[in-house]
Amino acid sequence: MTNLNKKTSKHGLRMYLVCAVALALLLVLNCLMGLLPKRLSAIDISPDQKYSFSDTAKRTLSKLDENVSIQLLVYGGKDALSDESLQLATYLERLCEYSEHASFKIVDLQKNADLAETTQNYSVVVKSDKRERVISLDEFFYLYMDGVGKVTTEEAQLYYSYYGDAVSFAYVFDGEGQILNALSYVTADSLPKIYALSGHNETALHEDLLATFSNSNIDCATLVLTDKGVPADCSILFINVPTTDLSATEAAMIVDYMANGGKIVLATAPSTPAALPTLMTIVGAYGLTATDGIVIEGNSNYYYQVPYYLIPGVGDSGETGSASERTMLPFAHSISISETMPSGVKAISLLVTSAEAYIVPTDATSLEKPADQDARMHDVGVIAKAQNGSAILWISSEGIADATANSYVSGGNYSFLTSMVSWLCEPPETTVGSPIVLSVEFLTVPTSSAAIISIILILIIPLTIGIGGFVFWLRRRKK
Repeated sequence: MTNLNKKTSKHGLRMYLVCAVALALLLVLNCLMGLLPKRLSAIDISPDQKYSFSDTAKRTLSKLDENVSIQLLVYGGKDALSDESLQLATYLERLCEYSEHASFKIVDLQKNADLAETTQNYSVVVKSDKRERVISLDEFFYLYMDGVGKVTTEEAQLYYSYYGDAVSFAYVFDGEGQILNALSYVTADSLPKIYALSGHNETALHEDLLATFSNSNIDCATLVLTDKGVPADCSILFINVPTTDLSATEAAMIVDYMANGGKIVLATAPSTPAALPTLMTIVGAYGLTATDGIVIEGNSNYYYQVPYYLIPGVGDSGETGSASERTMLPFAHSISISETMPSGVKAISLLVTSAEAYIVPTDATSLEKPADQDARMHDVGVIAKAQNGSAILWISSEGIADATANSYVSGGNYSFLTSMVSWLCEPPETTVGSPIVLSVEFLTVPTSSAAIISIILILIIPLTIGIGGFVFWLRRRKK
């Protein structure tokens, strides 16, 4: 009996030691796993794979050679994260693990009053020693409609109220595209800069257009010409529908700017060129002149609702590769390209009407074609480029930079302008990410089928189990 107790005691001691060692090893292993980055210790099992990253993202982050901080601004700090903001925080934290130069933290807006006054809750700030970019939450999460693109909630409601079930929207997350573009923006050694001319009753560039330029890694500023002339860092001078002319001194400054390879984007309306003789002299040096009157389109495929809301066709855009977007140009005038262009200057017709278009005076009371005029194609978007690198992009409608006209063509006007500006000044390359669809497709069960399923699950199956159990109990009892 004593030997049996000793054997049992030794066996129990060995089992105890084995269990203690196993527990210690598991504890150490758990601590080591906690030190691993989440990309190695946590597997993305989300159904939409929103925490997984493309090879492009990993490669971009691995090549990052300067410190960049990514901050998620949350009113209330980490405890206030929920739903979208929590998903975004997890995404950004995992993303930064692919580079030793990228860091992520959550900043409490309650403790940073200055930030709270200038930024929205749940905004993301990507910052380097050179510059920073602020990205709002609705640029990460938004509704997408096939054939239209990104739409706001209000726009989606309008589409649905008009088209009903014929339209569908996807709820998407564009983390990769937004962050990679921001990294490119804040780390670039230099960025092209657009100066919007002011002081001649110009129409201010809409904030949505400025945001589009910024997302394409192009800086924007306003310029009032002084005795210092056009700034040396001006990549493009944007002159948006001025109604008063340049002074002789201002014109000389712009001519000097163009002589050094400067570039102008000019938007005019039918009534403005005649009031701008000095500006038209600068444009005329590139073989371009304005034709008075409003272009009326005779082909219904080339206008929207009314024949002066032009939807121009694509001209000779092979060199620029930029006029593929559908644009809308309301109240446009014709631009004439000289048959004898100045030496070293080449003009490219970008946006044209159909061959059924004609011109009526700006004060016309009828849209009928004048008897003394033949219908023909008219240029409404032209670029003229000189051998010294200078260029003038001229669009003959104030609608090219107008937010309402842009919305009618699903952002086509701004896309056209951005692609042309990018062709002229070559900003740092942007990254087009693949937005992740977060929408869940629900299984719709017909009412009749739902009733049958409910009867089976709620009544038949429980009764069958209950009766079967009673029969089994009764048989056991009789035995």
